[in-house]
Amino acid sequence: MIPVHAFIEDPRRARRVVVQLRAELSFGSVVWTSATFDVGPGGCGLDGDRHLAQRDDLFVVLEDEVSTAKLQARALVAWTGGGRSGLRFVSAGRGPTPRAWFGELLAGRPSLVATEPKLERIAMTSMLSRRRRAGILPPLSPQEGLLFRLVTGPTPLRALAFHSGLPPPEFARALFGLLEKGMLLFEPAPDIAPAFQG
Repeated sequence: MIPVHAFIEDPRRARRVVVQLRAELSFGSVVWTSATFDVGPGGCGLDGDRHLAQRDDLFVVLEDEVSTAKLQARALVAWTGGGRSGLRFVSAGRGPTPRAWFGELLAGRPSLVATEPKLERIAMTSMLSRRRRAGILPPLSPQEGLLFRLVTGPTPLRALAFHSGLPPPEFARALFGLLEKGMLLFEPAPDIAPAFQG
């Protein structure tokens, strides 16, 4: 499905930090522990997918031994694959809201750097290409992996959206995730390329 608007907006506008926290999860009567690979006020990424499915409704408790910040929240599985999962917080349990908890976490761990999304929207006429990287690729969601494989050379954003087959919200999340991880670069559009060759 192709977004019909002139721009695509980043649905993940909240700050995030790369940090490993203990996560206790419950799904029905099943309880297990995992670890985060990143967190923000709107959700977290988990190592391990434990046979979760998109839209599963979980209860999560995140604990940080350094700052003593603790979050108890209901969460929905936003994505899963490759041995990882992404959760979106939907309501707070006892204790602070996810936003207040995130503030406590940052205050208690000054060394953590919360990354602000650098782009809020991109013109659908943009051209993208892969960034050449040496070494191991960063962890990618299944949707990010799909988009990354589809960019084989300078690729128009509108064509990438069409060929991905992803619904617009999933496409936007994956696209901005790849840009944030430095996996994609902007290319000059063909009609303005000569101006950059001065």
